[in-house]
Amino acid sequence: MPAPKILVIDDKPDNLCALRATLEEWIPDAVILTVLSGMEGIERAERDLPDAVLTDILMPGIDGYEVCSRLKAGHRTRHIPVILLTASITDVKQRVKGMGAGADAFVTKPIDGAELTAQIRVALRVKAAADELRTHREHLQNLVEEKDREIVRAEMECRGVEEALRESESRLAQAQKMETIGRLTGGVVHDLNNTLTIVGGYAEIILEDPDPSETVHEGAGEIKRASRRAASLIRQLLDFSRKHVPSRGEININEHISDVEGMLQKMIGEDVLLQSRLQPGIALIEVDPVQLTQLLMNLALNARDAMPDGGRLTIETGNFHLDTARAEEHKKMRPGDYVMLSVTDVGSGMDARTKEKIFEPFFTTKGPGIGTGLGLSNVQTTVERSGGYVSVHSEINRGTEFRIYFPQIRAEESSNSNQCQDDSDAAVQDIPRGNETILVVDDEDSVRSIERTILEKLGYTVREASSGEQVFQMYQSGNLDQIHLLMTDVNMPETSGFELAQALRGSFQGLKVLYVSGYAEDIIVRRGAPRNGELFLSKPFSPGALATKVREALDGA
Repeated sequence: MPAPKILVIDDKPDNLCALRATLEEWIPDAVILTVLSGMEGIERAERDLPDAVLTDILMPGIDGYEVCSRLKAGHRTRHIPVILLTASITDVKQRVKGMGAGADAFVTKPIDGAELTAQIRVALRVKAAADELRTHREHLQNLVEEKDREIVRAEMECRGVEEALRESESRLAQAQKMETIGRLTGGVVHDLNNTLTIVGGYAEIILEDPDPSETVHEGAGEIKRASRRAASLIRQLLDFSRKHVPSRGEININEHISDVEGMLQKMIGEDVLLQSRLQPGIALIEVDPVQLTQLLMNLALNARDAMPDGGRLTIETGNFHLDTARAEEHKKMRPGDYVMLSVTDVGSGMDARTKEKIFEPFFTTKGPGIGTGLGLSNVQTTVERSGGYVSVHSEINRGTEFRIYFPQIRAEESSNSNQCQDDSDAAVQDIPRGNETILVVDDEDSVRSIERTILEKLGYTVREASSGEQVFQMYQSGNLDQIHLLMTDVNMPETSGFELAQALRGSFQGLKVLYVSGYAEDIIVRRGAPRNGELFLSKPFSPGALATKVREALDGA
């Protein structure tokens, strides 16, 4: 046990000397501290924290009772044992008052060394036991508090897991919903593509008539243009249903924006004014047109949601040259020529923390069930696939601007920038022709009829069947002796186009195959790239596209 530190308080120096001598005799290892007043004793006790305090009762100013009371009230000194020195141990009033002040013991004067030592040692043992008990209690309390904290942490983790599970379930339900919609869309798209093949094909045939009436010619032209616009919408539906295979091509972004502007206005509603500022003579970019449409839709919908009370949405384009000196300002962008697409709203804007996360998949600030959190992630993916860059500037309550930079392909001739593309198909006399025998197989009678009509006009001999089973019957009866090209729909009841082609290859050496389908993913997703002698044509198609693809299939290795 370390040497005890004892504080002695008495206003008479002689008494202090006598007490010091007694303590040094009976407790030789003790450290003795002495003071001549109650106030000085309190201050010394708070500073040095002695192991015990001996104080006379009768002192001027602050007496022994007050010293004891203040020490027991102090946070740092309340556990220090206090022994009162009294002239008479039989004075009941003094003892009651002393115990009320918190005194731990009384010693009468004149001081007996043995009694004083015994009282001090008892007080020190009691203090040591109390200190140990207090330490254990604090340790146990800390353990309980730590366990409580662990329980709280575990509960919070459980709540986090439950919340994440609910969020995952919500995303799964949304994904299943999107998958169901996608499948439904895919089926509808297949039927629409068949219909557009028929409508567009017959419109082309009417336009090829050398002597139609003016009214008929104009009507057929309108039908042709309408079927092309419908085909563009179909491509968007295919992409929405995840059945569109990306196909990058040279795009005039001004013309593309003009084509979808009406659709965007309907999407964002009448409360939002849509403005476009398209720079003339815009350069071409290389991007998938369907994904570009989806990019514009995502940005427009994002802007609309930021302006629930209405506002203004501005779409702007321009040619942009980034030299080496300015490249440092644009971080990841490389010097070169770009086409800039800007989409700006006057909505609620974003703070810096939100702006850092907007391109993360599934991140959304919208409520449950509103949006998937994939829109801006898809925007970034589309831009990166084209070799471009995205920048975002946003201020709270001021609005947001997305700037997208697509690498230029080549400058577009300004004289051609507004040229109508409706008559872009090759003239009839320039369409490739032939005299080979083609077997056309499609379960849609009207589709098969327009295909036969176009091919016969091109000089081909056409055999037709509505199913794989009918083809097998024709072969078994000897009515199918020579075929140069099998042109078959992919999705048919009972026997698919793939199965039919595989069955016929054994009987017709070197048979060429042209698959036709309203599902753009059929060959690529289900079968991989077409084999040698196999080509794919997506519905709807023009007579020129059909003629070119047939000739390509026949002339291929």
